[in-house]
Amino acid sequence: MDRDVAAAALRHCALFADCDPATIEGVVRQLGWRRFRRGDTIFHQGDPGDALHILATGAVKIALPSTEGEEAIIATLRPGDFFGELALLDGAPRSATAIALEPSETLVLPRAVFRDLHDRDAGLRDAFLTGVAAGTTVIAQGGVADRYYAIAAGTVEVTQVPPDGGAARVLRRMGTDEGFGEIGILAGSPRTATVTAVTDCTLVALDARDFLALVGVTEPGAPALAGLPFPGYR
Repeated sequence: MDRDVAAAALRHCALFADCDPATIEGVVRQLGWRRFRRGDTIFHQGDPGDALHILATGAVKIALPSTEGEEAIIATLRPGDFFGELALLDGAPRSATAIALEPSETLVLPRAVFRDLHDRDAGLRDAFLTGVAAGTTVIAQGGVADRYYAIAAGTVEVTQVPPDGGAARVLRRMGTDEGFGEIGILAGSPRTATVTAVTDCTLVALDARDFLALVGVTEPGAPALAGLPFPGYR
């Protein structure tokens, strides 16, 4: 895959859709190359989320194990497709397994390289980041689930008002490299909790459509989501 094709693949990835050509070229120059034989596992469910892959040649399946010991195939990917991109945002463990269906090659962008590019490249920062002041309500319980957020820096607090009313209770605090907002998007339902910035925060925001595209789902609440560990395959 030449640089022009790699750049086109990146522009089709929601994470890079708003980046200018110079920023895309900078990312392309940092891509590595990996080769896999038919049947090789590219990553397992539960592995560290450490890189984005762009499929250059071959075919790859994204699969989840079932309770019966069989697998549920979420997606079959072809050259130009990408997978593992949510790892760039939060570095959480892989929530599905990627397996080469035939001899395959991928271009790889490690998370560490992405974070270094992000720190040095103003274009990449501007395309990704939103600043939020301490005390700001980022999402409100009962509101429309229209965005997914990953925390690049700072701390937020998640609170929830019980169904029968009463005082809001604190569910947890979240910090750098964690994400929130996926439950309502995946379920096609209102927000289930309120998230408030405890400190000044830097967030990566993806609208619902782009988030669903990243996890390989065409619409909220689709049957394919049954049993899918949020926030989708990484």
